[in-house]
Amino acid sequence: MSQSALNKMIEKLKSRLPGGLHFQSLIQIIYYFLVGKFNLELDLPVIKAYFFGEKIAHNDFILGYKKYYKIIENSYGKFDYFDFYGIKVPKVEKDTANFVREFLDIIYPVIFNYHHIGIWGEGPYIYGPVNIKKGDIIIDAGANIGLFSAAASYLGGIVYSFEPVNDIIKNYLEKTAKLNKNINIVPFALSNKNGKTEINISPDNIGQSSFILKPKSFQKQIINTVTLDDWVKQNNIQRVDFI
Repeated sequence: MSQSALNKMIEKLKSRLPGGLHFQSLIQIIYYFLVGKFNLELDLPVIKAYFFGEKIAHNDFILGYKKYYKIIENSYGKFDYFDFYGIKVPKVEKDTANFVREFLDIIYPVIFNYHHIGIWGEGPYIYGPVNIKKGDIIIDAGANIGLFSAAASYLGGIVYSFEPVNDIIKNYLEKTAKLNKNINIVPFALSNKNGKTEINISPDNIGQSSFILKPKSFQKQIINTVTLDDWVKQNNIQRVDFI
């Protein structure tokens, strides 16, 4: 397809579909697919799952990501963890849709040098590549299983991973810290005050712990909180380069 024909097709799509950030992300995905910047085996399900799933049929969206997770598992799975060209993270047993979303926003841009696929549509990944240099001091606030911690470690950062939920630390984050260099687990939640508070933990979604949401099915845990200013002083951290 010539560049002229491609541009005409993109303009037709723009005239038929709604605007906004999500639309721009979709057009970007289609464009890069057509010009050959996507890996067909890995990336075609992303287009299908993102557009037809999230925007039209949520069930199909979830199924699309489950299929994509299997592709990731077959391509990068090794024993009980993934090895993304040296970025190593434990496999997840549930909530694979959110894992794939995080993979696309955090891991994918690092290993394939491609910025922002447009899955979440929020956060620092929208505004440009996350620039981390060797030796930078990184605060991963709400590390969860440690996907960003692992990516920051791969780029040479010294990472402090704040995660207050015991089961997530034990089942995932400790494994991530062992598999990668310079990841230091801090079993606190960052807050505006030091002390303790109650957090509500989803039994089905490892990324859905909340101080505010309190569904009956959620489990409760008392966790420690700390302000970043106090923690930095207590641990004699001379600077913070990225949060």
